[in-house]
Amino acid sequence: MATKGDIEDENGSLSDPFVDHRKREAEEHCSSGNGGSMMVYISTFIASCGSFQFGYCAMGIASIICILEWIAIYIAPLLVVTGLAVAFAIGACVSWRTLALTGTVSSILLFVGLFFIPESPRWLAMFGRQREFEAALSKLRGLGSDISTEQADIEDSLAIIRQLPKISIPDLLSGRNIRLISIAVVLMAFQQLVGINGINYYAAEIFKSAGVSPSMGSILYSSTQVVITAIGATLVDRAGRRPLLMDSVFGLFIGNLLIGSSFLLKVYIASFSIGMGTIPWVLMSELFPLNIKAIGGSLVTLINWFGSWVISYSFFYLFSWSSVAIFYLYGSMCVLALIFTIKFVPETKGRTLEEIQALMD
Repeated sequence: MATKGDIEDENGSLSDPFVDHRKREAEEHCSSGNGGSMMVYISTFIASCGSFQFGYCAMGIASIICILEWIAIYIAPLLVVTGLAVAFAIGACVSWRTLALTGTVSSILLFVGLFFIPESPRWLAMFGRQREFEAALSKLRGLGSDISTEQADIEDSLAIIRQLPKISIPDLLSGRNIRLISIAVVLMAFQQLVGINGINYYAAEIFKSAGVSPSMGSILYSSTQVVITAIGATLVDRAGRRPLLMDSVFGLFIGNLLIGSSFLLKVYIASFSIGMGTIPWVLMSELFPLNIKAIGGSLVTLINWFGSWVISYSFFYLFSWSSVAIFYLYGSMCVLALIFTIKFVPETKGRTLEEIQALMD
């Protein structure tokens, strides 16, 4: 991400702690009792755990409260990339330390806002807290709204869930479940292995290597992501999951080749935004039966974050090794992802959960 510090002073680059003498000095201080490097590693670990835990809990709350499926498909990805675009724009005007501190503003607002979020109606109903369940649902839908139909639907769905067998981790690896989990896990792994977060995090370095203004390039890059994500969201139900996913992966392959030869990022980010960035999450929600959604979703989310860490950690070293070969490597991952999509990923557009399960048998 381009920041003012990156542009004005190369010594302020975010990559410096990985490559210059200050890392060695920090390690020497750490061994002599200073502990500077250890504090960096610990703070990074805590921040990562916090962002994962908050994001996972927020996603869980949203999935329970939001009855309208289109919110998850259309709005959520668009808000994510819009936030990324805002961060790129702010980063072009301030130093990376100031950019990091601005994140505390949204964190504080989110923390305060959590106190005003009502308890999940489904959770209350699950534990037999009927009066609180009705009050929470009424608050969410607006006082005076008729909640009788939705209340009955929730109670019926919970009755069905109670009849389903409880699932443990070994159960995920047996029978039909292993195929469902494998599709979701592999798609999430490929979502990261095509290189998206490495390119996102080091966009400034890539633009600088290409002789382009890091600030302007990053803003145009993130703006393209917002526009194409909005277009892709409207096509998810019209074009279908498989066609968009295959087009997206093929475009990513072409984009990686173009980045490797000419640093043309627009094709890459547009291809990612139209399919690979969103559809793995949509497919995960559609493929899993009700009784494995929680534990299966946790496993798939873990794989996604682990893949993000691997790509983010390795990108700078691979880019330093070869600014061309790294994108050809990501391109080879796109080829594998395309083959996997064609051979194993089902089309779920317009199908009910029962029809999808029958398709997987």
